[in-house]
Amino acid sequence: MTVAPSQTSLVRLAGLMVAVPVALLAFGLWQVPVVGHDVAQRVRMVQGFDREVGQIGAVVTRDPHTVLTFRDGRRLAAPDALALVRGARDRTGGRVVMARIRFGFTVLAVVAGLVALIAGLAGWLVAAALKFGSVVSRERLVMVAALTRRTLPAVLGVQYVAIALGVTGVVFSLVMALFSDPGAILDDPRPLILAIALAGVLLAAAWKILLRLRAAFSLFAAEPYPLLARELADADAPGLWALVRDAAQRQAALAPDHIVVGVTDGFHVTSGGVRLLPEERVIEGRTLHVPLTTLSLLGREETLAVIGHELAHFAGEDTVYSLRFLPTYASLHRSALAMMVAQRRPPRTLVLLPGLALSLFVTACFDEAVSHWSRQRELQADRAGAALVTPLHAGSALIRIAASDDLTTSVLRDDAARPMADAPHLIEILSRRMAAFGVPAADGHLQKRQPHPTDRHPPVSVRLESMGVVPDEALLSMARRPVGDAETAFIAALFADLPELCTQLSVDFRAKVAADNNAINTALAAKAAEVDGTETVYYEQPVLICVAYGALALLALLVGAGYLYLGFTPPVTGTAGSSATSMFAFGGVMLSLGLYGSYTVFNLLRDRAAPFLILRPEGFASAGLEGKIDWLAVRHVRLNHNRTTCIVTVFLRPDAPEPPLARRHRRLKWLAKPHALRLRCKMIVTPKRNRMLSETIDRYVRAAYARAALRERGVEGV
Repeated sequence: MTVAPSQTSLVRLAGLMVAVPVALLAFGLWQVPVVGHDVAQRVRMVQGFDREVGQIGAVVTRDPHTVLTFRDGRRLAAPDALALVRGARDRTGGRVVMARIRFGFTVLAVVAGLVALIAGLAGWLVAAALKFGSVVSRERLVMVAALTRRTLPAVLGVQYVAIALGVTGVVFSLVMALFSDPGAILDDPRPLILAIALAGVLLAAAWKILLRLRAAFSLFAAEPYPLLARELADADAPGLWALVRDAAQRQAALAPDHIVVGVTDGFHVTSGGVRLLPEERVIEGRTLHVPLTTLSLLGREETLAVIGHELAHFAGEDTVYSLRFLPTYASLHRSALAMMVAQRRPPRTLVLLPGLALSLFVTACFDEAVSHWSRQRELQADRAGAALVTPLHAGSALIRIAASDDLTTSVLRDDAARPMADAPHLIEILSRRMAAFGVPAADGHLQKRQPHPTDRHPPVSVRLESMGVVPDEALLSMARRPVGDAETAFIAALFADLPELCTQLSVDFRAKVAADNNAINTALAAKAAEVDGTETVYYEQPVLICVAYGALALLALLVGAGYLYLGFTPPVTGTAGSSATSMFAFGGVMLSLGLYGSYTVFNLLRDRAAPFLILRPEGFASAGLEGKIDWLAVRHVRLNHNRTTCIVTVFLRPDAPEPPLARRHRRLKWLAKPHALRLRCKMIVTPKRNRMLSETIDRYVRAAYARAALRERGVEGV
């Protein structure tokens, strides 16, 4: 569910769009005069040294034995004084170079901040135009969407690069201030290396997000969506084609290029590609899908109202809306997703935050506009369909379809669960069930929404109100009437050979169910085969840890014993009287630590032969755990580790019993609050070893659930 953007969120977006650029701009404007003054001062110093070099050089030329006296009282021979001044000039020249480099990075921060600010304001203006213009009309929405598609990638790309360059300028400006001259870089290059690494991360993030934006905003070519249906030519359904063309002519709408009939999806139209199953044939152009299951329950006027509703989407602005706006809408969602995936690390967060906020706001505006206009277009289509017949018949069709949807779904579900080779076709099964149970109570489905593969319809009650229909007893009685001879004769007149069509669609449905079941069983069998009948056993590996703990424990014992010995010896003359007490206290603490460390080493060595974790196909066990815990009782497993400890936390299902622990064991601990068992193991843990253990446990869990699913599906031999 997307929250509709408000004016407050628009103001918040403005703050996010300009906050980082303003910060970069403020830093640059603050530092430019400071660094510029430093550069000018050092240039004047170099010029002063140049004059002194010229003067001293003239003295050396006249008399190299001349002794010069400096202001600080030093006296040097003219050649030595010349070398000293030249060295000072060269060092100051190096500092001028460093200051100019720093000034360049500061100017970069100013320029990048200004560019990012302009891009941010442009993006904010696009967002504001979208917010206030997308709900004026669908024509305005299409226009704003086209504007957004042209400008948003450029705005986001420019701002990403500008912020990355601006932050780079700030970082290098601060780092260059640490070095007085180029030689200082060689003395401690770590700050410069860190700055280069950070700049590389920022620029790489900007480059990657530019590539993602280019892919996200590329021309959207929608894949043909799969549909279990058969295409009918004029000769296959002359009555249906005549009914559809008559409805299109009366509405001044475009007639469909294709009519396809199925049993699973509802009435709908599309202008995109459709991949027909099981033929695997793609059709392009305007397509009308007619569900034979639902059609068998409707009369002529109700069918005409429904078809009129669908054909209304081929009239007026709907075609332009579908062909021009929806690709842009899909591109925006992909761009927002790309940025959310890219924003994972703090440097990237700084670069991506303004653009991500803009993309999410624009997407929310489009979501709000799509919801608004989808509702309007569906209500307009309802009124167009009702105009072909009467509002009463249109309302009856809406309620009847909504009320019978659960019954139709149950027929398909039951047939898929218990396929029978000699079963009658689905329409006959539906007719029998309808005759046995009747249409469900219609008044209980007024808040129901008609399912649709690409859109979201308003509730039935809202659609009835839009057509001016009151759901009174007359309407409800019409909607829940049994299927009679009129409906049977009407549907038979639409098709050249209705029984053959019903049989063909039923065969297609059952073949699709069988293929899906085989694919699911194959995938589950592959998961189950990841674990064979053998078990995997893990032991603690405490040898190195025991050596380290033992050495520390021995050191603590020796230090504690030494302090206790010193505490018992007579105090040295002149020492404080409390020194013996302090030695006893410190010695006791060290002895306690040494004894505790020794006890820990003893426990580790004692338990090293007992398995820490035993992974079996049906469950896992551990030393100190009575029996085993079945994998089907496990919700998920979490692994944590430090350098010397691996912690496996097994979260059980709420209905799983508390596992019995054989005795108090240092490895095991039951956590009642999260209903989990925690296992601790002492070993030298590396990220690779931790990842391998996690993958192994996940493989056992997946295999156990796959075997259970196969058993539920009646597959033998698992």
